Amino acid sequence: MELSVNDIVKALDAVMPKRTVTAKNYVNPLAAMLLEQAGYQVKLRDGTVWKNEYDTNYGFAEFTRARHLQGQEAKETLTLINDKSSFLQRYNKLSGDTPIIPMDYWSGIPEQLTDTQRITTNPQDNANVEATRNKWAAMFGEEIYVPHLERQVDLPIEVIRQYLYDPDFEARVEKLFTTEMANDLTRLAVKGTDVSYAGQDFYKLLKGYFQILKEAKGTKTLVSGVNRFVGKFGKLVTPVKINAPAIRFIDPFNDKFSVDTAANYTASAGTLAVAAGVMDWTGTAWTGGSFRYNNIIPVLMNTEYVASVKLKGASGSTGQITIKDPAGNTIAVSNQYALNASNYTTVSVRFNSYNNLGISLTVTCVQASGNDDFVVDDISVVRAINKFEFYDILDIMDKMIDNYNQEYDKTGENLAFLMSQEDADMVEKGLRLPIYVAPNNQIFPNPTEAREGRLLAERPNLPYRGYPIKVVPYALPLNEGGYIIFGADEAEFRIAFQNIFNSIREYKPRMKSGGEGYEYTYHMYQSYGVRNPGKFVIAEGIGSSLKCEDLIVSSSKDLTGTRIGSGSSVTIDKSNLATAGHQAYVFCDTPNTELFYSATAANLATYDLAVTQTSAKDVDFSALTNGTYYVRAFLNGVTLPSHILTLTVQD
Repeated sequence: MELSVNDIVKALDAVMPKRTVTAKNYVNPLAAMLLEQAGYQVKLRDGTVWKNEYDTNYGFAEFTRARHLQGQEAKETLTLINDKSSFLQRYNKLSGDTPIIPMDYWSGIPEQLTDTQRITTNPQDNANVEATRNKWAAMFGEEIYVPHLERQVDLPIEVIRQYLYDPDFEARVEKLFTTEMANDLTRLAVKGTDVSYAGQDFYKLLKGYFQILKEAKGTKTLVSGVNRFVGKFGKLVTPVKINAPAIRFIDPFNDKFSVDTAANYTASAGTLAVAAGVMDWTGTAWTGGSFRYNNIIPVLMNTEYVASVKLKGASGSTGQITIKDPAGNTIAVSNQYALNASNYTTVSVRFNSYNNLGISLTVTCVQASGNDDFVVDDISVVRAINKFEFYDILDIMDKMIDNYNQEYDKTGENLAFLMSQEDADMVEKGLRLPIYVAPNNQIFPNPTEAREGRLLAERPNLPYRGYPIKVVPYALPLNEGGYIIFGADEAEFRIAFQNIFNSIREYKPRMKSGGEGYEYTYHMYQSYGVRNPGKFVIAEGIGSSLKCEDLIVSSSKDLTGTRIGSGSSVTIDKSNLATAGHQAYVFCDTPNTELFYSATAANLATYDLAVTQTSAKDVDFSALTNGTYYVRAFLNGVTLPSHILTLTVQD
């Protein structure tokens, strides 16, 4: 967007509105010098010609000359620019003389205590001890690539004329230019997604902190081309990644009849039985009836829901849903839907829960002639509006705290929430209400007086469960596809730059933006990094694709080992592994996950099915019988499961 002269003048006045009283014939030396270089004769207020040479070594006067800074001087200048941002000034700066800035992190290896006295053997004679006795810590190599960034600014001659007699001109220009650069750097730190600059998309200039955390995992290719593989230690450097829609829009009720739940229903006529993933409703000499779910379905007050069921029935039969409150009063009744025996008909009704914390659900089916049966599938009650409310935000924050990486101590770190202003406002709204929403969506009363007193005492830095909430400028809320970060940001976030800073000023009688003036161009090399992403939990809002990390297969259970394979399928050659003295273990970099395996992929479709299968933790798949096995990782109720890994075991 190009700014007019008036826009620029307003911006300059806004950064420092109070003008200093000056002598009668004062002329700003920078403005005078710029006008003289452009070929203008500069006069004092009394009309005499200004003849003083421009000679100053302070403030922005020095900053505006054509300069090529390196080393410490460049570092100080870049630090100054970044510190203009209240957000960026909190974070440590790394610098170097090359475009690749190293950023290593040391982590202690857990569970390393032993006792050779009780096992009556020396370490070198014990494979388990020998494997790890010299591994007192693990170093995870990380690198930050700092690409080129450029800022172009046009300063029209008309603006310089207006500030010819203003002693604060240099300070105004300095503050405006550096503040705008700092604001752009902040925008990239918050919302940057790539370093390709594809399509000249501003947000593809740099990857911001959230994007870095979103992509972080144990296995990666560093910018230098080195392939990093850390095996079992991947969970130390990987954030917990919460798919907020997946947990926010958890259905209050959803029965797909993947297991036998017929006992949870009572029919007025006929018999209910679950088989092959559906519920059959059969009878003899009957014309239909109704069945109800035996339990009260918990809902939130004053919230829109949709109840639905899939039905099959003989031609001429109908289906209907009725929603009642716990006292038996009817809240909503669907239309009567015509059914057929060939295809499912979805019967649904939208309703408001009003002041109820629970509802009951009844399905009624009627047929024209007796002895025909019905097939029932996918009964559900879901939220009608795809939007996060205050109680959703609080629930997500609870899950972020509760699912912090167990390898790290929450009490020993200065952890905080980073979020948009909109989400912070919703947190405050939620804490003001005289109710508490439990993780199971049940609502309990909470005294208004106590909550109001807390809010008044703790503003503006309102904490949640003892952790401060930091509003991030330019951040989008969850409802717009934004994010929340929980972790040790001040300890782990880094700003990296190369010790180079160039500034060039050229007079142009015809600037690209129009008119005459000076074109300022600044060149710098900067990027962002996170020292240890494992000390974070992130939650992404609408449109999130976050899930458990893809599974990897390593040759060692206790050490880094070597990568046997990853992706959707891996073949394990038992003979080759045995010759090399290796095994085959499956890992998921996502902390706190549960791994299960089965001989049938369908058994891992859901968590409820997976828990009935065999745990894959510490399983040496090279020791299993030849065949095909399926493995999947779950962090139930927090994010989506991983992909299903197909393992082929053969000699």
